[in-house]
Amino acid sequence: MSIQRWSEDVILVNLPEELGKQDKLQTVITMLREEGACDVVVDFSHVQVVGGAWLTRLQKIQRLANEGGHRLTLCSVAPAIRRVFTVARLDDRFEFAEDRFSALARLPVVTRPAEFLPVRTYVAPGSILTVAVRTRPQQRTG
Repeated sequence: MSIQRWSEDVILVNLPEELGKQDKLQTVITMLREEGACDVVVDFSHVQVVGGAWLTRLQKIQRLANEGGHRLTLCSVAPAIRRVFTVARLDDRFEFAEDRFSALARLPVVTRPAEFLPVRTYVAPGSILTVAVRTRPQQRTG
């Protein structure tokens, strides 16, 4: 599993097949608490088994993101895994996207104050998605 800071306002999490001893979802919870809320996209493309611990942590991530005006999006969720959310009656509580690029494209466009210009644009290979990342201008010294 990897955790990537996609931009200042987005964390992208790639989940492993099964939850191991090192729980990176807890790391995301800690990041949200310490660094402030942001949008979170969790990629389930490698996941084969989902347990109660994952569901609990996903609910915590969603709560922390929502409290800060952001959201959690789950993407690339296989039909069998999606049924787990349905059986647990959580399918209506989470936002699902077909893949990570769809999930990132759904995120709101933030109005960028002048102090965050210039804007760098990244184009993901093989897709038409363009993500603008806010950057702070360099501080002038002297």
